Amino acid sequence: MIAEDWEKSENAEEKNIMIRRVQTARPIIIFAYIITAVGCLFIIVFPRLGMSIRVISNITDPGRLLPLQPHYIFDVTTQRLLYELTYISQVIYIGLGVVSYIGIDHFLALLIFHISGQLDIIKNRLIHLNKYINSRNMLRKCIKQHIRLLRIIAIIEDTYNITLLSLFAYFAIYFALLGFRIITCNGIYYAAYSNEWYSADPKLVQDLLILLIRGTKPIYLTAGKMFPLTVTTFFNVRLCYYDI
Repeated sequence: MIAEDWEKSENAEEKNIMIRRVQTARPIIIFAYIITAVGCLFIIVFPRLGMSIRVISNITDPGRLLPLQPHYIFDVTTQRLLYELTYISQVIYIGLGVVSYIGIDHFLALLIFHISGQLDIIKNRLIHLNKYINSRNMLRKCIKQHIRLLRIIAIIEDTYNITLLSLFAYFAIYFALLGFRIITCNGIYYAAYSNEWYSADPKLVQDLLILLIRGTKPIYLTAGKMFPLTVTTFFNVRLCYYDI
């Protein structure tokens, strides 16, 4: 599909539109690959140097370090050859896992940028429709191309809707659970208020007063130091969505 669209470009202006889309997508994808490669190097190289970026367990890490936390029925770190083979197998597994995970996302991004470029080409043709010798023929081509793109978008939707829903649900539940754990810290404020402070020593009451004053400020996580990850923010976003 992508190769055919590049070959069907009728003039230099349409090719320039597609080139601009590629130039926009390329640095984003390259940056994502660089970040992924750096993360993989940390996971793969550091254990070889005796360092690890994960929590070390006495049960699953009895000897030498491995990139991934193993759960084998026997200790694979006692024999050098067995350890090396296990290490290499985990490195291969990490590489395959990373490629399969980010490859789907990057392919989706590539398709979206390509389709947006094709839509820009159709828009450009419609704007300059009166400049074509056979305007009706060009309009017919635009309609056929638009229908083709709509079908491609429908295929992408059918292919990726479950994946995108899973990612959305995963991150929503993940941040909700983290936020819930942070919010439970507010229980300290209620615990200090619920005790019989009115019958306690005045000096103790003064100390509790400091804790109560600090407890009036809620504890929560923020997104970029701007938006608190709270239920109120969630409902405000929903209200804005429904208003639109």
